[in-house]
Amino acid sequence: FNFYDSRKLYDAGASIAQLKVWKGSESSVPVGVSRDFIVTFPKGQYDHLNAAVHTNAGLIAPVKAGQQVGSVTVTLDGKQIAEAPLYTLKAVPEGGIFTRMFDSIRLWFHKQ
Repeated sequence: FNFYDSRKLYDAGASIAQLKVWKGSESSVPVGVSRDFIVTFPKGQYDHLNAAVHTNAGLIAPVKAGQQVGSVTVTLDGKQIAEAPLYTLKAVPEGGIFTRMFDSIRLWFHKQ
């Protein structure tokens, strides 16, 4: 244990990133981890840790709170040392008819 350190990188329920929501009452939803994300690594290597968020390109409403939408990975010298799933932190209901219609058209062009 003398050769390793542990640090909390992200708090449970804290927003790590925002994810685009199509056809929703809101245009984005915050995502985060469901439990405190603690990483153990060799002493003196904290500055060399790299965290990367991997998420879906976007979600289509309705979005449920607690829906898994990606992951966060931590690497050290190119090797993955930790990974945790990302969840939506709140629900996003469908938007109004004009929002859904407008986003449907935008999605059609977005995919091509």
